[in-house]
Formats: sequence, structure tokens, C-alpha cells
Amino acid sequence: MGLILILIIPLIVLGAVAFAATMAFVTRVSRLSSESLPKVCPSCGHKLVEVRNFCAECGAAIREASPPDQPTESGKQG
Repeated sequence: MGLILILIIPLIVLGAVAFAATMAFVTRVSRLSSESLPKVCPSCGHKLVEVRNFCAECGAAIREASPPDQPTESGKQG
């Protein structure tokens, strides 16, 4: 009986630590992503149920467009 406890208790502790670390990571990621997203359209004030790139009501851009990739020196022909 003692051997079973010696083998099982560390597994339970490691499982609890892994679960806590996973939950902390998921909470942090969701908090970071939800803080940066607007709740209403900046153009028309329409409530955004699902944030996409454009407002479903007026079509205004919700997120700033990311700049296109700059060509590298090796990519230039000359």
C-alpha cells in the first residue's frame, strides 16, 4: 500500500501543477487578446458581437491593417 502511495502522490501533484500552469496561460492569453479588441465600431458605434476586420453595420475597418512585408535585400533583383 505504501509503494502505491509513493508512486501515485507525485503524479497527482504534477497533474495539479500542470493544470494550474495551463489555466494561468489560457487566462493570460484571453485577457491580452480581449483588452486590445474594441467593443463597438469606432465609426458608427454599432455593438460588435464578433470582432472581425470590418464592421457588419457600416463596413468600416475595425482593426488596423498590418503593413505589408518589406522586401529584403536578398529579394531585390538588380
